[in-house]
Amino acid sequence: MANVATYMVFDDHDVTDDWNLNKKWVNRVYSKAFGRHIVRNAVMAYGVFQGWGNDPVVFESGKNNELLAEIARMHGGEEPPGEDPIPRGPIQRIDTLCGVSGADFKQQAVWNYTVRSPKTQVIVLDTRTSRKFTGQGYLPPDLVGLDRDEQIPKGPLTDGRELLFVVSAAPVLGPDVIDALGWPLAQVAIDAVNFGAGVDGTGTQKANVGVEKYDAEGWSSNEVAREELLKRLVPYERAVFLSGDVHFACSVTLDYYRKDGARSRFVQLTASPARNRFMPVVKLLLRQNAFLQTVGTGFSADRLAWSGPSSITVPPDRFVSPGRRGRMRRSPALLPASGWPSGTSFGPGDPPHWRWRLKLVRDARPESELPAALRQAVLAEDDELVEPTAGNRNAALGAYRAVAVRHQQAAAGRFELLRQMVFQTNIGLVALGKDAAGEIVLRHTLRSQAGPGSVTSAEGTVHKIWLALSSEPPPELTFRDPPPPEDDG
Repeated sequence: MANVATYMVFDDHDVTDDWNLNKKWVNRVYSKAFGRHIVRNAVMAYGVFQGWGNDPVVFESGKNNELLAEIARMHGGEEPPGEDPIPRGPIQRIDTLCGVSGADFKQQAVWNYTVRSPKTQVIVLDTRTSRKFTGQGYLPPDLVGLDRDEQIPKGPLTDGRELLFVVSAAPVLGPDVIDALGWPLAQVAIDAVNFGAGVDGTGTQKANVGVEKYDAEGWSSNEVAREELLKRLVPYERAVFLSGDVHFACSVTLDYYRKDGARSRFVQLTASPARNRFMPVVKLLLRQNAFLQTVGTGFSADRLAWSGPSSITVPPDRFVSPGRRGRMRRSPALLPASGWPSGTSFGPGDPPHWRWRLKLVRDARPESELPAALRQAVLAEDDELVEPTAGNRNAALGAYRAVAVRHQQAAAGRFELLRQMVFQTNIGLVALGKDAAGEIVLRHTLRSQAGPGSVTSAEGTVHKIWLALSSEPPPELTFRDPPPPEDDG
């Protein structure tokens, strides 16, 4: 790729695993000279070899220009030889510019940037050095909490550009079954297994805490921060997130509805990994557990939200879990639309202030257009299932046998299931076009291994997504049980 113009932004492994994961990590690492040294070196290298090329103009003056000068002073051979050729002063200043000194965030170099083309605008977020932490422990951060408004200019686009792309290293939106169920359960399990090894607050920590083992730092770990990000993007009406990091690939749509009738459409495109696969046990559960398949693909995730406590009213004799009742009283109140007891309603004159509906996109191509290794076996015409007659009850036995054989062959030797979530190593390609009505159509192609043992790739997954604002009604309360029968007496 040395001869290809490339835009990039750092994530954790460009520096060190789980860089700036939480406040506990920051306090632990930056209080040690060696920790500061590792992060400082990585940030300097990124600045010289990638950041400078991303946005050369910002390095012509200000803090980014000062960073280049400090790097030259430290490593340019300007200092005389001796036991300590680098004065303490320059190290303190460069530590501030690299974000490892604990100084005011506004004194750091700037790493977010914007790329404009005739029809699109790309905002590349810095989700590592502008994190806002709550407390001194393991609470998930707001990934752009220190300068959200500076990183994302106020919308909408007014200069002829038609679409906004937002690059976030970690996906802003993801499959609900993993974000809301999988990771929290995994974190609790790790803490239970390692209890007594320091994770309970006694003695020296000798094992991973669950939130550190399973990276409780993404957008789904801090719901309020994610809602603030979406709220900032609503005036653009349409935005496409580009992400990686999570070791699987997929496409997700989110239709956003405001109380005043305004609507927005967000699309999340995730392509990951190019090399390192996801944990096989998660793939196994999602592929072979009927309940998780239904949760992951059969339902959309619908949200109802209020800027303060919710106005939802539940009949006094109906059960709602303590967790959900707690959410009803929070500010903001972020609640699922489904699973309420019958008779639940919104308070008079106070419907949700905003709502959204999230869906996982499915590859809709017919079998004939899929790579050969992904196609389902087709039964021969003679093996089609036929109805047995009274005189020949075994007429369909051969057809049943053929169906059973096909099922077993697919279960034992099927290469991959790639229509929705892709766990194979993959690379994502994004193409834009317009349909006959002039609506923007996005094509997200995930190229993965062409077949077992193959060294070439194929279009294993193609997600075609229209960016027109949704015509569906906003989410409403849905009930887990039927309403009680009316009294006819």
